[in-house]
Amino acid sequence: EGLLKVRLHGVEYDVMRQDALGIPGVRQVAGSSVVPLGSRNDHWLAPVGGEVFKGYRYHVTEEFIEVLDLQLLAGRDLDPVRDESQSVIINEMAALRYGFETPEEAVGQTVQRGSDAENLRQDTVIGVVRDFQANHIDMADAAVVMARGDGLQFANILVTPGQEESTLTRLSEIWEGYGLMQPFEGETYAKH
Repeated sequence: EGLLKVRLHGVEYDVMRQDALGIPGVRQVAGSSVVPLGSRNDHWLAPVGGEVFKGYRYHVTEEFIEVLDLQLLAGRDLDPVRDESQSVIINEMAALRYGFETPEEAVGQTVQRGSDAENLRQDTVIGVVRDFQANHIDMADAAVVMARGDGLQFANILVTPGQEESTLTRLSEIWEGYGLMQPFEGETYAKH
């Protein structure tokens, strides 16, 4: 309750964020490349020197954990001032698959990820969140890596409960002002 998703269709995230924050009842906005229970974003993950396994990558803004009400178990959230794209937050399943026994053990460690299994980059784990329904209903145990990055496709908008429909109506009106060929795609969705 109180959470909306809007597909950006080429609208710059910062423009949508500012416009959304100007609507009464909007509490916070976060950008992401995918949304929970949305499209899949397969990615290859591996402990340094270990076996490669499949997981999911989210490019997110620093507000994502707050807006989706994800529980940070260890470490810290993303910080736009001190974190670059090599700083990642992982979920419990990713920590386990990477070989860490506890969320606390994962923080500060180096892990690998990449879009193909042969070209992996190294990242530093800065935080671990509780597992959440990352993709489809049959993938509750998905390993997820979240990092700052480009390719934001969605604005996730936290609104005061009961203001969802009026906010969607106002967002649709704002969308018309962008002059795009793509229709407005916004809806409510349940948090994990």
